[in-house]
Amino acid sequence: MKNIDVRSRKERGKRGVCLLLLLCTGLLVTWRQVGAVDPGAGNQSWEQRLEKMNRGSYKEAFSLALSLADLPPEEGYKILVANWHRLSNSLGRRCVYKAWYSAVPYPLHARLHPRLLDVLSLGVTDPDDKAREWAMSFLARVSFQDFTGRPDQGRDFCAANRHRAVAEVMVDGLQDWTQRSLSAEGSDLLAELKILADGWAAFRDVEEVRIAAGESDLPQLLRKLSGSPETRIARSAVRCLGHLRLPADAQREILIPLLDPGVPTTVRGAALEALGQEQNRWAVDELMNQLKKSVTQGKPDPTLLWANSRALGTIGDPRCIPLMIAAIEFDSTYATVYGVGYFGLRHLTQVSYDESHDGAWWRLWWHENRKAFPDSVSSLSIPVLSRSSQEQEKSTVSPVNYETARERTAGGDEKKRFFLLGPDATVAPPEEGYKLVIVIPGGDGGADFLPFVERIYDQVFDENYLVAELIAPRWDETQFDKIVWPTRDRPWPGMRFSTEDFVASVIDQIGEDYPVSSEGVFTLSWSSGGPAAYAISLASPSLVSGSFIAMSVFRPADLPSLDRGKGHAYFLYHSPADFIPIRMARDAVAELSRSEARVKLMEYEGGHGWRGDVFKDIGRGFDWIEGQVGKDG
Repeated sequence: MKNIDVRSRKERGKRGVCLLLLLCTGLLVTWRQVGAVDPGAGNQSWEQRLEKMNRGSYKEAFSLALSLADLPPEEGYKILVANWHRLSNSLGRRCVYKAWYSAVPYPLHARLHPRLLDVLSLGVTDPDDKAREWAMSFLARVSFQDFTGRPDQGRDFCAANRHRAVAEVMVDGLQDWTQRSLSAEGSDLLAELKILADGWAAFRDVEEVRIAAGESDLPQLLRKLSGSPETRIARSAVRCLGHLRLPADAQREILIPLLDPGVPTTVRGAALEALGQEQNRWAVDELMNQLKKSVTQGKPDPTLLWANSRALGTIGDPRCIPLMIAAIEFDSTYATVYGVGYFGLRHLTQVSYDESHDGAWWRLWWHENRKAFPDSVSSLSIPVLSRSSQEQEKSTVSPVNYETARERTAGGDEKKRFFLLGPDATVAPPEEGYKLVIVIPGGDGGADFLPFVERIYDQVFDENYLVAELIAPRWDETQFDKIVWPTRDRPWPGMRFSTEDFVASVIDQIGEDYPVSSEGVFTLSWSSGGPAAYAISLASPSLVSGSFIAMSVFRPADLPSLDRGKGHAYFLYHSPADFIPIRMARDAVAELSRSEARVKLMEYEGGHGWRGDVFKDIGRGFDWIEGQVGKDG
């Protein structure tokens, strides 16, 4: 019995091994069926997926395009060509061009796909204008040439270089760009610099390009152009220099002199940003000195202050934290609280920006958290900043007959609070009455916003204007997490009045104390205040004649009929780099124009927030709005 038992176990073992081998073989076959290139099954699968790119969102289409570009180069290209006719939606084709050029993880970086030029050759003759524009932009980053308007030449370039390594093509393109730029002038030179500025990521992502740039005449050329009397050329040249990652000595020699007060503001700002590289700890002391000067010597210029803060935040030296807190304590205006808090302290402390984080808040934070930093940092005290004697003398001179902003209420309702700025009651009003600007901030308003609004009044408007900054009523503890300025068409449970009603009450209240021009009432709003400003412009009866709306969403479904906007003047201010899609502002232009409104969109660089020459841009906007009011037709 024992022998039989042993033999049975052996037989069972043999059968088990056979079954295991069969199982493994089956799994191997299955794995091969899934992973191997099977033209029939693979193409069928991708047929279905590519068809979805015609119906899905941008996010879905780009994800699918990335998956296709991630395949082995020849396999992915073969599938793409076989199914190219299926991409009937230009969005899908745009995502293909982008995915073949760049790869995740974010931030997107150069993929250097061997079949990139083959794919872009399809794009340079794409029948859709937008898709062709995308393809051309990626081809420009490879070739360092702009083939806009020259699709045949772009296609010839792709054909001539399709078998070469992409990095090699980029190096040759950069060398050709340098030679062209050495003899270019005026608008031609500016166009060449734009190509280089748009293609800056090549210096970050492609080592061959970065090395070739350093060994060429490019740094010398850009250094020469950085001193150009043409501000746009100088600024573009400085921006490009910042991407070359030059040695510290070269950066010090080229960029530090550009921080001199005599250099145009935009060029100085570009130099500050160019210094903002992680390896540039040598520049921290100079940047801190610039930051101190920026807030203590006159009114801070957002262009310089924000570029400076961004540079320090990128370098990441925590020694800057006490000085940045001191800057916010010293100058509590929006430009400093936002600029230093968002671009600088947010990166250095990992504390998300909040408009309520003033100097007192940050001082308490430093007291409670300083021990988390090395001793060389935690031992630092927050300095006390002071104005120069010249600036102190200037600050003692107050405008004549100017009324300091005071908090008021409309109709005696404590929920309808606002600040009013303008000439005092002793000043004779304009014959046609005062013009009135209602400010609806990108937040709940209040004293934190007042310094910024005061600067707007001081630098944008004259004595013929009154400015009223609204303070949002809070209807319950959760409201501000969802909507700050509820409207008639987008109400909040329990609210006693809408923002439209609030504005009407404020206009009536001010009208009791001052003569106000019937055609001279406008709104200035940004971010979360924008939707309410659109609603106010469409209210019935009409409340305002013009609207300056910055960096905000546009959702017609939440608004009254756009037909009520006929004849109304809208000045929209939005950055293509804003996290709020620029298409919303562009849609607003198109849809409001169809309703016979007068609409102008001004795009600016830098993303969400007040950027660049803020007060000059606001002034331009109101100049345009005033020019539209009262026009016939």
